[in-house]
Amino acid sequence: MILYLDTSALAKAYVEEDFSAEIKAVLAKASIAATHQITFVEFHAALARAFREGRIREEQQKIAMQEFVRDWPDFLLGVESKHEIRPPFPVEYPMRSGGLPFELPSDADKGRKDALSF
Repeated sequence: MILYLDTSALAKAYVEEDFSAEIKAVLAKASIAATHQITFVEFHAALARAFREGRIREEQQKIAMQEFVRDWPDFLLGVESKHEIRPPFPVEYPMRSGGLPFELPSDADKGRKDALSF
């Protein structure tokens, strides 16, 4: 089976949360696991956010990042960018990505000068 995982699904394979066991089981059965190149950046941003919000400890963040980077070459990349995406990323700042080239700040971000949108 060919399995495509977006960032939120793939993160569950590296950080224990709801549906982590199901994602790991399906991933283990897949002959090919695919994702998008932007997942690399989004995954790092998601881990940084989980750490900032206190949902994971620093050690959990480091281990998840190391395991993800180790596994990254095994994923089939769907659409690749002409730009190279590689760490280090500014994980101390909140990052967002989306369908638009920018996102309007949420109510929680109003007045914050450290929120990055791209």
